[in-house]
Amino acid sequence: MKISKIVFDNFKPYYKPVEFDLTVNPEKNIVLIGGRNGQGKTSFLLGVVWCLYGQNIDKVDEVFKKEIKGSYPKFLKGALNWEAHNEGMNSFAVKIIFTDVELSEGLKQDQLTSTVEVVRSYNVDDSVDGEIFEIFIDGQKNGLISDETDKVNFVNDYLIPIDIAKFVFFDAEKIADLASLGAKDQALVINQAFNQILGLSNYENLVDDLEEFQKELSKREAKGELMIQIGSFENGIKHNKTLIENYQNELIEIDEELLEKDKLLRDIIDQLYKRGDVSLKTNLEEVKKRKERHGENLEIVKSKFHDASELIAFAIMAPLLQESNDHIIREMNVDKKNYQDDDLKEKTKELAERLFNKPPFPDNDLEMEVKVFYYNKAKEILASIIRDDEEDEETLNFKHELDKSEALHLNKVLEITNGYSKDIFEGVFSDYIRVFNDFQEASGELKKIETLNQDEFIGELQNGKTKLESAKSILEQTKGIKENEILKLKEDNKRNSELLKNKLEKVAVSKETEKQKKVLTNYIKTLNQFIESQKQQKKESLQKNLLAELKKLLNKPNLISEVEINILSNNLGLEIKLYNQNKRETNPSTDLSKGEQQLYISALLKAILIESVYELPVFIDTPLGRLDQEHRDNILTNYYPELSEQVVILSTNTEIRVSDFPKIEKHIARTYRLENSNNKTAISNNYFTTV
Repeated sequence: MKISKIVFDNFKPYYKPVEFDLTVNPEKNIVLIGGRNGQGKTSFLLGVVWCLYGQNIDKVDEVFKKEIKGSYPKFLKGALNWEAHNEGMNSFAVKIIFTDVELSEGLKQDQLTSTVEVVRSYNVDDSVDGEIFEIFIDGQKNGLISDETDKVNFVNDYLIPIDIAKFVFFDAEKIADLASLGAKDQALVINQAFNQILGLSNYENLVDDLEEFQKELSKREAKGELMIQIGSFENGIKHNKTLIENYQNELIEIDEELLEKDKLLRDIIDQLYKRGDVSLKTNLEEVKKRKERHGENLEIVKSKFHDASELIAFAIMAPLLQESNDHIIREMNVDKKNYQDDDLKEKTKELAERLFNKPPFPDNDLEMEVKVFYYNKAKEILASIIRDDEEDEETLNFKHELDKSEALHLNKVLEITNGYSKDIFEGVFSDYIRVFNDFQEASGELKKIETLNQDEFIGELQNGKTKLESAKSILEQTKGIKENEILKLKEDNKRNSELLKNKLEKVAVSKETEKQKKVLTNYIKTLNQFIESQKQQKKESLQKNLLAELKKLLNKPNLISEVEINILSNNLGLEIKLYNQNKRETNPSTDLSKGEQQLYISALLKAILIESVYELPVFIDTPLGRLDQEHRDNILTNYYPELSEQVVILSTNTEIRVSDFPKIEKHIARTYRLENSNNKTAISNNYFTTV
């Protein structure tokens, strides 16, 4: 199934009928539609989605829900082209023609496939019956699809099911945000996509319907207090859902306000740039604080620089200082030895004197010559023993003759100098230069800001910028509060659902009802087993295909070397784990860049589409928003040409540039360029080239 033609008639910027021929062939499967921002690319996708799903457009994706802004009638009133309205026209329409559509026997003619034309129109002057949705099969209306419910079912059964529309019409940059979700939320979203693409969501919806019918069977026979409690829980769940929907609509409005304030801020910043205002990245107080901080740091490094500067001369003379210190140590050792020798000599003399010349003496007193002999001999023996125990005396050519305090001071200077290596000296000096430059830069910036602030226009612009930033901050805080409230309400509903289930199980039902509930339980069990078996069968091929696509798209071959997919119990979803070459897990939200996250989700989407039971065209807005040139080349040459049998790309000239065109030219069936002038978007049959 493919889309051969889309016609916009007075829808949004498309004035009068504007027709896009989207026919492709197996060799050329890409239609490239170019347009700068504000030329009609978003309206193109919005119109297609509105044509197919009407008031259910908000169920397709958040991107389209924001376009509705919580009010479908208001959206319809504002969708008529302004110029058409000024000229008295009161209706708009979008027509889509599908070819090669496989229909059931009751709907198709004799041929194997059919051409289906869907047209949705709206008359702004008729708020009750103004919207008309028509379906033609091979040019004829079919009585089997006469009412609105039949038409909705036809689109879901034979064209593009609303459950998978978000993966057919998508913003490549925004869908990449899936990679930054927490593991729990990501598992649920991926599981939903997998089920929808495989067609398993139909079975899951059937399970939900059967479980709801089971509850109804029990509710019918509930009585007394139990019936009141069941009603209370149901009302609480319903009330919470209403509050959640209201908060979500308020969030859409907040996002719109934030976008508007962002636009105003950009305008102010542009004006400030034109006036040479350097305070755009920061405000006056921030610069003052930065200058003070750099000033404090400068005082610290000044002190270190001063200390280091005092040691520079000593550092240069470090070898001489070391030599002098060593010489002084030797001097001290020599003096110590000389002192010890003199002391020992005196003691030796004292020993000999007291031994031979001091009483008591033996009875037979020795002759004087004998005393003198032993006296001298004792001195010689003691002197030789002392010389044997001591090393040879060191000979010094000169002496510094420093006192003890001077020698200690020299040693301390040498220790400090040795503590400052060359790297440390260079580090201290470079730190000083860096901090000094930072201080000078902050001082100069402060001076310039103070000078510029004397410009009345800049002052007014800066005041407006400050007010907008303050308003944005308040909106973001409000947004956070409402998002937290939604989470609380969802958790409350989860608890209430469990309590409701417990209450329903306590209802005493008749034998006939019990029998019906058992039959339903068996059906539910069988369906769940079927869903589980289908997931298990497809899990292996999904792992293989995802890894293959990642290998094609990522420039780092070892970034992802293995993919593991786990089907979580308790309906917690489908968990995908990525591993690098070292078998370490890679977390997409923290370990991948924004561009790599986009490639990961793109690869995942393609891997899921390979398993699809549907033959689907794919429409892509913002195809290369976050990617660098190398990744752009990969996705242009290895991704879009193989993504689907029909790929429609809506791009600006800064995404797919003129220089990129030759890389995919052989795959392009046709090109268009959108150009808006005076609220009218016209098309030409070329991209941003002259071909």
